[in-house]
Amino acid sequence: MKKIYRIIKTVIGILILSSGFVSGSLAGDIIAPLTSVICDLYDVILYISGMIAGLVFVMAGVKWVGSMDDPGARKQAKDTMIHAIVGLIIVIIAKTLVEVILGSQPCR
Repeated sequence: MKKIYRIIKTVIGILILSSGFVSGSLAGDIIAPLTSVICDLYDVILYISGMIAGLVFVMAGVKWVGSMDDPGARKQAKDTMIHAIVGLIIVIIAKTLVEVILGSQPCR
């Protein structure tokens, strides 16, 4: 719980710095590299999550095809495929949601 609280405080601090409450060259010197790192990190997370979702989807498809006689296993494989797709959609939408909330597109 303390870890989550610390992460939330860090995110709020970053949002305060990026929203203009802190002015001057110090905020610009901090925000530009931080934005670049966050954008690069997002790209890496998107790439890795895409690979994992694709792998999970293929493994669930193989399980689905291989379990012709077991309806329980087919349902579990189908649910796994749906969850992989939903997880990937959430990762893709996260960037857009942050851009809408902040009102800018920092990762261009």
